[in-house]
Amino acid sequence: MLEILLGVLAGPVVLGWVGRHEARALALFASAGLPLIVVLTTTGVEQHAITAATAAAMVTAGVFSVTVYPLIALRLYRTADQKCEDPVA
Repeated sequence: MLEILLGVLAGPVVLGWVGRHEARALALFASAGLPLIVVLTTTGVEQHAITAATAAAMVTAGVFSVTVYPLIALRLYRTADQKCEDPVA
């Protein structure tokens, strides 16, 4: 689920317009989509399209993405920023 969320929400970001580390960081920042997941799963349960257990699993993955992805992204961005500041040997 997290891989799908990352790919769908952050896929358009990684088009080669920025460096590799910046693109990864930006993709992780863009993939935290908890509000959208909550709305979609609530609608899905109300329409009997998905079970409450499935909705709970999806929201849990969304919570995980909101807490973990930005931390990873910040670390990647800082690494990329440090490489830009280092003189070329």
